[in-house]
Amino acid sequence: MSLRIDSFFQSFHGEVLAGPAQFFSIVGDGLTLIGICIFLFLAGMIFRSEHVRKSGMHGFAAILAASFFVLLFKITFERPRPGFHDTDILVFLKNPFIFDFDGRFNSFPSGHTTVSFALAYALSKSYPRLSPIFYTLAAMVGLSRVYLGSHYPSDVAGAVLLGLGSVMFLFYQERKQWQDIPSGLFLALAMFISFFKLGSLLLFDVDEAVYSEATREMLGTGNYITPSYNYEPFYDKPILFYWLQAAAFKLFGIAEFSARFVSASFGVALAAMTFFFVKRLYGRTAGILAGVCLVLNLEFFVYTHAAILDMMLTFFITASLYSFYLGFHQNKEKGSHSANYWYLLSWAFAALAALTKGIIGVLFPAMIIFLYLLAARELREIKRLLSPRFVLVFLAIASPWYIAQLSMHGWDFFNAFVIKHHFKRYTGVVTGQSGPIYYYILVMIAGFFPWVAFLPHALYKCLKEKGLYLFWTIWFLAIFIFFSLAGTKEPSYILPVFPAAAIMAGLVIKSLIEGGMEKTWLAISCGFLIITSLLMAMLFFLFPAILSVYLPKEILTGITFPPKPFLWGIAATYLAIALLAIMILKRRHLFSIGGIAAATAVLLILIRVYVAPFVNIYLQKTLYQYSTYARKNLSSEGVLATYEINQPSIAFYSRRGILKLEGEKGVKELAEIKKSKNILVITNKKYMQEVEQKAGLALVDTDGRFALFSNKQVVYDAR
Repeated sequence: MSLRIDSFFQSFHGEVLAGPAQFFSIVGDGLTLIGICIFLFLAGMIFRSEHVRKSGMHGFAAILAASFFVLLFKITFERPRPGFHDTDILVFLKNPFIFDFDGRFNSFPSGHTTVSFALAYALSKSYPRLSPIFYTLAAMVGLSRVYLGSHYPSDVAGAVLLGLGSVMFLFYQERKQWQDIPSGLFLALAMFISFFKLGSLLLFDVDEAVYSEATREMLGTGNYITPSYNYEPFYDKPILFYWLQAAAFKLFGIAEFSARFVSASFGVALAAMTFFFVKRLYGRTAGILAGVCLVLNLEFFVYTHAAILDMMLTFFITASLYSFYLGFHQNKEKGSHSANYWYLLSWAFAALAALTKGIIGVLFPAMIIFLYLLAARELREIKRLLSPRFVLVFLAIASPWYIAQLSMHGWDFFNAFVIKHHFKRYTGVVTGQSGPIYYYILVMIAGFFPWVAFLPHALYKCLKEKGLYLFWTIWFLAIFIFFSLAGTKEPSYILPVFPAAAIMAGLVIKSLIEGGMEKTWLAISCGFLIITSLLMAMLFFLFPAILSVYLPKEILTGITFPPKPFLWGIAATYLAIALLAIMILKRRHLFSIGGIAAATAVLLILIRVYVAPFVNIYLQKTLYQYSTYARKNLSSEGVLATYEINQPSIAFYSRRGILKLEGEKGVKELAEIKKSKNILVITNKKYMQEVEQKAGLALVDTDGRFALFSNKQVVYDAR
């Protein structure tokens, strides 16, 4: 949609409108607007008009506030500018910076538009009768940025909301004497962490690429009922994620940013919901602490930046459980009528979870609620929860798509979706990896660091006191044990325990700050933090040397390591966490916890900026180059094939279906196809000899891991 509007504006390009567009773009420049505010301030001083002087001051404050949020959002979203070229992202990956000074990845939001509307709002407060003029000028600035090709329409639309919102927040806080600043800062942190550099990594194989390709094909075919991958029915997951990702593609275009937009948005929503929920139960301090524990960890950071459905699933499961908890306790306090609203919401969110990932969307809320009522000796509440109207709401939301799939595809759908991707995935290993029974203990240590240090104390308090921690402990243990017993294990599966873990850790930290944590548990938690942090610091300090010992030389030659100063910076951050843990033992509780949170945020930023790009280059760069080469140089009659590899990013970036071939039969098929059609083949290095000698194709390029073959003499240019 944004791209269509942009094309509409580009159709009016010409010399007649270019001049006015340049003029309004200059008007919206930050220096111009600051000059206007200085002029008003000086005019007020000269003519002794307090009203005019204050209007200049308020306008300047509005510009500063808006500029701060613009900078934060540009760093966070890092959206490619219009005119983005395929090779730009590779240049950016090879030269990572926290801020893109070249201006190719800072399209959202439009800075000119943001500060123009911020100033328009501030001046309209001082001169209400002139507000139509102020807003008209601001709108012309925004339109000029789209017309000149500097921004997408959605960049300008977002800038309007940001400009007005930032100044409204400024004036609101001024009236409230800045009492809500901590809450506002937490929500800003959640958005920053969730969206930070969202679009400047290539999609990773397999999951990110396969879901995004399925959505791209949905848009191309117009089939919004049955997902497809490689233009064949794809029964892996239900439909809701694809619908929302398709909406993001429609709004922002088909790109990495829009592919991950759904996960990032649900990450922000999950953080905000958790904050307000805990605030309602235990106060603002507990809400912020639980929210910080939820947001500042590696698992949350990774899955808000992944174009997969686990963050969305976690939101709906969490919303269902929060709704039940509020309804159950309101029922005890105010009677059954006040609980019905929350129980209805609980069922509705469970239905949306079932439309996101199937049976576990309703299984987890049902299992946790039952176990909690059993432990609390309140099983009679189940009768009220199973009210027919609640069940009907669930069925009305969740069942239509499943009924449609069963009626359209019958056994094929049931066998693939229910048997393969539910029962076989749980009892065996399906398209994933297995692991020992303690697999998720390691995931929690790495993924929930540093707050995992406080979880053992929370579990102990539940066993000792029950009450405050009972629901969160049952939630945590039920899902944790369920997946620990599963055959297929993936780090993302355990994500739904993180809201419960964050609440438990947050409550323990609140007790620590208030001086209520036992010395023994304090020593255990801090000791764990110190030892783990020192080990991680040593790992990053010696990272290249360790890999050179354990990895084969042929793999090492294809790896570009981050510069050592950045690895040492990560090591230093872990050392800082260890020192802050020591300070907790010295009773500097609040300062130390704040320092650990800040160090964790720095750690996530450093890993994302200076480690993730090099991993992305190693895993995806060559496939991206081969795929975009095929998109540009292979005609619609030509064939793009893969041999003995499963890399869905090839389909996504080539924007076409892939002929997937394997074994001796695949080699023979390649030999036949090359006689009549132009063909490009992407394969792994170890299969080069088979493709070259048995199929008779010519090597076009290889990077040491993958190889590109063709039946034509071609000149390959990776740029």
